[in-house]
Amino acid sequence: MGLLNMLKGKERKETLEDLYNQILENNSSKFSTLLFNLYEDEDCYTVEAVFDDDAFIIGREKPYFIAYNDINYTIILESFKTRLEKFYLENHNKLNNLKEISYGFVDGDLYYIKEHKKKRNDIKVTMEELEALNDQKLLAWITVYTDGEKRKENGINSFSRELTTEERDKYIKFLYENFKIKDK
Repeated sequence: MGLLNMLKGKERKETLEDLYNQILENNSSKFSTLLFNLYEDEDCYTVEAVFDDDAFIIGREKPYFIAYNDINYTIILESFKTRLEKFYLENHNKLNNLKEISYGFVDGDLYYIKEHKKKRNDIKVTMEELEALNDQKLLAWITVYTDGEKRKENGINSFSRELTTEERDKYIKFLYENFKIKDK
C-alpha cells in the first residue's frame, strides 16, 4: 500500500504526480539541474521543484502535497526517494538534459538521484578557500596547481616553511590568479 494511500482518507489537493507532470511540461534543454525542496509545514509535508538555482520554480506559492506530518520525516525522505527514482527511470529520456537531480528538506542534507561529477577543468577555487589553507597546504597547492615558470617569474618559492604575512598574501593572490588543474 502506497504512502499516500495510508493517509486515513484525508483530503489532499495537488499531488506529487501533478508536480511530476508539471516538470515534464516545463523541462527545457536550457536547464541542467533540478532540485526538490521538501518542507515540513504545519500539518503536512510539501515539495517544490526548482530548475537551475531558481531560474524556474514550480510550486513556490503553493507547494505540492506529499503526506500529512503525522509520519516521521525519515519515512518521508525514503518514500520520496523511491518515488523520485521511479519517476526518473520512467522519464529519463525526457530528462536527459539534466546533469543533476537532487532532493532534501530545505534545512537539511541534500541527496542525489543523478549527480553531476565535476570534471577537472570545472573545479574553481575561491579566495576564502585559499585563505583558509595553512602555510604548508598553500605551498603544496602552489606547487601542484600553478605553472613552474610563472612561479619563477614571480619569485614564488614553494618549499616547506612558515610564511610571513606579506609572503602569505602574495602567495594567495598568486595562486588565485594562476590556479590551474593539471591534466592527467
